[in-house]
Amino acid sequence: MAWVGYALLSAFCLATTDAITKKSLGTLQRPGDLYLVAWARLLYAAPLLALTLLFVPIPPLDATFWWTIVWLVPLELAALVIYVKALQASPLSLTLPFLSLTPVFLLVTSAVMLGEAPSFLGGVGVLCIVGGAFALHAPAWREGPRRLLALVWRERGSRYMIAAAFLYSITSNLGKQAILHSSPVFFGVIYFLILSVAFFPVVFSVVGR
Repeated sequence: MAWVGYALLSAFCLATTDAITKKSLGTLQRPGDLYLVAWARLLYAAPLLALTLLFVPIPPLDATFWWTIVWLVPLELAALVIYVKALQASPLSLTLPFLSLTPVFLLVTSAVMLGEAPSFLGGVGVLCIVGGAFALHAPAWREGPRRLLALVWRERGSRYMIAAAFLYSITSNLGKQAILHSSPVFFGVIYFLILSVAFFPVVFSVVGR
C-alpha cells in the first residue's frame, strides 16, 4: 500500500506547484512572461535530472522511440502552455478539476492509438471522477445540462484546461509508446531534460520581443 502514500504526496506537491505558479502569474509584467513561468516548471529539475542521467542505464533506442519523441515534445509543450494559461485565467477551483477529463479522452485515444480499453469498473471510476469536476457547478444542474455546459464553457480557464486535458490524453499514449521502446527510468529522466531544452528557443523568441 506504499503507492497510496506516494500518490498522495505527488498530488500534494503538484497542487502546491500549481498554487505557486498561480501566485507567480499574478505578478507578470509582460504577456510573454507566462512562458518563463511555464519553463520554470521544467527547468528547476533539469540539473538534478542531468546528474541522475549519469547513473541511469541507457537502453537500446530504436527509430520508434525517436519518432515518438519528435511528435511528443511539441504536443507536451503546447499542453503545458495551455495549462499555465488556464491557471492564469480562472480560479484554481474552476480549472484544475477539469484535468480529470484526461481519463475520459483516454478512453478514445488509447483505443485508437494503443488498442487499449478499460474494464467496466475502470470506466465507472472515470465517470465518477469527472462527475466530481462538474459538481463544482452544482447549482447550474437545476437549470439543466445545457445551462451547465454553457456555464463551464464561458469560464476561459475551464476551456483552456479541457484543451490541455485532451492534449495530455494524446501525450500519455505517446509517452507509453516511448517507454515501451526504452525504459521507465530512462524515459522519466531524459524526457524532461529534452522538454527543458526544446522550450528554450520558444521562451527566448517570445520574451525577447
